[in-house]
Amino acid sequence: MISIRPFAASSAAAILILLHVFETTLSSCDRVVDALFLTPPSKVVPYPSLRLSTADRLGVPYSGIALDAGKAASLPGFALSLDAHFGTLSEATFTKLQNKYCAWSDTKSKVKWDEKQEYTLLDFLPPIMQAVSGKYFQSTRSK
Repeated sequence: MISIRPFAASSAAAILILLHVFETTLSSCDRVVDALFLTPPSKVVPYPSLRLSTADRLGVPYSGIALDAGKAASLPGFALSLDAHFGTLSEATFTKLQNKYCAWSDTKSKVKWDEKQEYTLLDFLPPIMQAVSGKYFQSTRSK
């Protein structure tokens, strides 16, 4: 039985649930299943319709971007992986974004502030979301 506590980023929860179910399935079956997260060939394209209500409330400017995997995506609905470009940030703005975008998670982003660094939304999300962003899951059962 899987026990889940609700939290804001359901996509991260779904990934963790899938990994747990996958591990449970592997440990309870006789056959070996190979699986991995793959990064499809992608290009960065502007995504001007992206709206981040938290960044908007904080008054932090950004531009929407997407990694477009096109036909290389495992499913058409997963062709775009959205992100936002913030550019360089003051330390105070960096801290505000980090507190807002990681507040729901037990694990926090390990990205540190640097006055010369340009940041994206992904920099403020928990490590598990950073690790799987722009990737798709492929197993020997799905080939």
